[in-house]
Amino acid sequence: MNASTHRSVTPRGRSAPGILVAALAATGALVSPIAWPSTVQAQACLDVVPLELYWHAQRQDNLSIATGYGEDMALQQGYTKASREGYVFPTMEPGTVPLKLYYHATRGDYFSTATPEGQSSAETAGYTLIRYEGYVYQAQQPGTVPLKSYWNQARGDHFTAATDAAEASAKAASYVSVRVEGYVYPVQGTNFCAVLPEGSYKADLNLYWSGTRQDNFTSTSGLGIGNVRPAGDVLARKEGECFSAAPAGGIPLWIFWEKGRGDYFTTATEEGEKAAVNGGYSRVRAECFIYLTSRPGTRPLKLFWHQGRGDNFSTATPQGEASAKSAGYTFVRVEGHVCMKIQDGVCTR
Repeated sequence: MNASTHRSVTPRGRSAPGILVAALAATGALVSPIAWPSTVQAQACLDVVPLELYWHAQRQDNLSIATGYGEDMALQQGYTKASREGYVFPTMEPGTVPLKLYYHATRGDYFSTATPEGQSSAETAGYTLIRYEGYVYQAQQPGTVPLKSYWNQARGDHFTAATDAAEASAKAASYVSVRVEGYVYPVQGTNFCAVLPEGSYKADLNLYWSGTRQDNFTSTSGLGIGNVRPAGDVLARKEGECFSAAPAGGIPLWIFWEKGRGDYFTTATEEGEKAAVNGGYSRVRAECFIYLTSRPGTRPLKLFWHQGRGDNFSTATPQGEASAKSAGYTFVRVEGHVCMKIQDGVCTR
């Protein structure tokens, strides 16, 4: 059985960061080439992500995003960042509802809504659901502000705003107020989780290649069994950056090894771990921590599989994905989300 045959399942619950690091160390599973902190500081903060407003001058369209997928899409389509409107949750929390992003191809309009009325309006007008960009409170909670929806008939543009400046801009451009879509945390005064200082607690996540083993190996150091660099492995590229201590919303990125195939396998999902164990792989170490869900400044860590080579290949770059496809690899699943860069404890570009 190869290490890439399991269907996707819902990720299981994860231990609190401090408990997880302590447990790994206690079992001997944590043998890392990077400097792990002896303790993880308590996080009295909110695991929320920024809701960014983008603008496209030619389309005359406003776009609100809170995921790495949305960020990539906006930049690829020529949008420019206008403002930060607040903070939303990257996963569903009690009392929250999804902030859904719709698109109308004829109008060239993106429309964000979190209400049944907004969804009905979008579907009736011929909009297509693109993705969930995050989660917002359905009813106002302490410390939150309304996320308001505006409409401009002449432009055919929906505009979602939560700041006074954006609201003033909407009114100045003859947008009319439609409804409150939900409630978000404000730009000012929100203690969001950015707890890992620049430099000390981050590591480059690199891709190494072995022509002898025909193996792609994603690791912070390229060190294999016994913390020794496999002979002949060469650095191919940097895939992103990851955390050496678990941030809020973080999950461990595991390395497994199968001697018969000569394959190092990097995974962060329950299905990946099960497939590795069922395929005869042995656990090497927890390499670092990445995010379970997409957020600005991240890209998906995609797993590919090559039957002929017996190789699992995890990559987070367009170059890596193109290389995998051109060499005949098959996409398996998204393992998690890797920071493109880490600055002041936050994923960025």
